[in-house]
Amino acid sequence: MLKQFLALRVLVVSFLLIVFPLLIYSFVFFNHAYDSAIKDAYKTLEEASLYRTFAMQEAAPVATTFLKELNYLLSLEKEIPKLPDPRWTLKLISLTSDIKSIDVYVLGKQEDDGRYKILASDTGKEIGDYFLSSTRLNIAVERGTVNFVRFFYSEELKQTTAYLYSALAIYDSSHNPIGFLLTRRNIATTIKSVLEVNQEGRQGINFAVVEHDGYVQAATDHTLEGQRFADISLERQRQLLQESNRLGIDFFADKPLAISTLEPGSRFFEFKWQGKMQLAALTPYPDIGDAVLAYSSKGEVFGKAIQRFLVIYIIFACVLLGGALLTYFLAQWISRPLVQLTGLMKKVREGRLDVRFHPSKFGFEINALGLSFNKTLSSLLENMQKAEDERVKKEIYRKEIEIGRQVQEGLLPQKMPEAPGVELYAAYFCFETKTGITGGDFYDIFVMKDNLYLICADAVGMGISTCFYSLNVRSLLRAYTTLYPDDVGRIMALSNNAFCEDTGDSGMFVTAIMGIFDLKTRVLSCYSCGHVLGIIRKKNGEIIHLNKRGMALGLMPTVGYEGMFLQLESEDLLLFYTDGLSEALNEKHQMFSEKRIEDLLRKRPWFSAQEVVEGLKEEVKLFIGSVIPDEQVTLVAMKII
Repeated sequence: MLKQFLALRVLVVSFLLIVFPLLIYSFVFFNHAYDSAIKDAYKTLEEASLYRTFAMQEAAPVATTFLKELNYLLSLEKEIPKLPDPRWTLKLISLTSDIKSIDVYVLGKQEDDGRYKILASDTGKEIGDYFLSSTRLNIAVERGTVNFVRFFYSEELKQTTAYLYSALAIYDSSHNPIGFLLTRRNIATTIKSVLEVNQEGRQGINFAVVEHDGYVQAATDHTLEGQRFADISLERQRQLLQESNRLGIDFFADKPLAISTLEPGSRFFEFKWQGKMQLAALTPYPDIGDAVLAYSSKGEVFGKAIQRFLVIYIIFACVLLGGALLTYFLAQWISRPLVQLTGLMKKVREGRLDVRFHPSKFGFEINALGLSFNKTLSSLLENMQKAEDERVKKEIYRKEIEIGRQVQEGLLPQKMPEAPGVELYAAYFCFETKTGITGGDFYDIFVMKDNLYLICADAVGMGISTCFYSLNVRSLLRAYTTLYPDDVGRIMALSNNAFCEDTGDSGMFVTAIMGIFDLKTRVLSCYSCGHVLGIIRKKNGEIIHLNKRGMALGLMPTVGYEGMFLQLESEDLLLFYTDGLSEALNEKHQMFSEKRIEDLLRKRPWFSAQEVVEGLKEEVKLFIGSVIPDEQVTLVAMKII
């Protein structure tokens, strides 16, 4: 019974770890192969339909050029009002007598019922008849020329003949349309070549010529003729029947074929015909309006691929069955190590703790039990080793804290720079956080030529990595300051873009505010990237916020920033700080707040930069009491002398 139970478990585990992943992989691979087959099929259909349009593309421009030359010779804008005239018809016949493959017509002005009358032709026939394709001629009125294909059905021959029409609109001196010069060319041979299958060695592809409104005029499969891919009004159906010389409305399908497009505006789609799904690509004739449809049965596209997969799955099933039988017999050997394990347990009960289980070649799960037995006996040694490992971890943790503090101390200036006309002071409150790890607050103050640069920043997070990100930002700001010493917006924007590349998708960001103070003109230019707003305390006690602010550094690249400019005067004071000051909480969970900072700047007798920084430091300590702050506090102050 035990042997059978173990064999069954081995089979289940084998299925979960090997067979099931293989089945999932094969399913994913099949889907990928299916998508690839469909894409390749659409590409083949597109190439086939595009190839069939070349003959029509060559014919249309030639006919248009011929019309323009012929109109130049005939001066139709003067002659049309005189037609019909038998003598003029003879002139037209003489001019076109050498051209046997093209018929030439002159049409008069549109009648009240919307039709156009034939005034002259190079055959001398059809004069006085109405030309039926008025819709396309109206396009020629707007564009000047138009090319279109019409199919005429002969009841006598029981077949359809295709003609390519090219029309040139004729205008009077006021540019009003007065008629058309029209050529007609029999393109039955061309249409036949378009519909011919296996022309480029591609098997299983059928073709059709489709009107601009989705009506199928001709097709390799004649049963598709008269079908439509979109709704066509009853009036349009009558017009098509009249133009093609067909009798009766029954020639049209009752409803359009159901299609599904890959995406809006795509020339690729699927439709169902004769019970099978068809893949189709539609390529329009340039400047003609009709299109060539190449389609193929979806089953033929990847039918062979499915057959190959079936063969693979059959082989896979045979291998699985053979493996299952082999696994079952191997499981019979699993029970042998039980005798050894039972004997060892008996010795343990007798007090012998030095015994160990030796795995058997085919022990499998019993080997796992035996190894567990060995681990139980060795628990004392392992516990001692764990205690030692814990001590090492604590030592590494302590060193990590120390390294973080050293890095953060390296971020801060060793001494204040000397700048004429200003008093500078800054402080960093290096409190230990609840986690015992330092954060990423830093400030930087330096002088280049006639400019004094003040930076206050706060990196999100805690630990060594945060300190190194802060160091990176500090280096970027200094580097771009050397390149663009007077443009605070550009410095911040370029530093942000470079920092975005460094951080990637890590989610790290840094808030920073930077000010550039011109020591000669006393103009301050400032910009904040997600940082708390800087404060200006004027000589009269008025508080001004530096409210030019954008997103934090590292969130996303930017094109550029435009800094805020402010003229400072003697006794004015500038204050930068991190949100660790304004968001410090006391025992009642009340924040120190920006309003409290502004009130203190107005009411306390703090006149120098040092008095402001030290005063705020003492105030926040008194405010939080015994609460351990979550963040560090950084303060930077500048007093104009």
